[in-house]
Amino acid sequence: MFFISQLSSGENFNPPQIWEFEKFKDIPNMWIPIQEVFNMYGYPVELYIIDPIDHSILATPNQIGWYDPGEESDEYRDIELKDINLILGEHEGMIEIEIDEMTSIYGATNVTIDEGKIIMRAL
Repeated sequence: MFFISQLSSGENFNPPQIWEFEKFKDIPNMWIPIQEVFNMYGYPVELYIIDPIDHSILATPNQIGWYDPGEESDEYRDIELKDINLILGEHEGMIEIEIDEMTSIYGATNVTIDEGKIIMRAL
């Protein structure tokens, strides 16, 4: 499970950060009010990729997937949390996803799925 928080102090704006649930293993087994957890660590989120034009869902959480690091490598790799935070922070959440041009006709966008995952890169 992912959590999102946006840390800001005064006039300084910091981009949102995504955290994995595993971060909470350090919390002792005691009851903590949920709002206190949200205040400390942010709110739970699921990641989706949405078309900015028609707001259709292009990828669901289980399809977020392959990351193309660009010139760093010729191969795709599983996307990591640091990649997601880089996309949110330095690229304002904007990504490119690979589409299947052969089946994307008449305005419909068909995303390329490889082993159940989409292929994406930061803009």
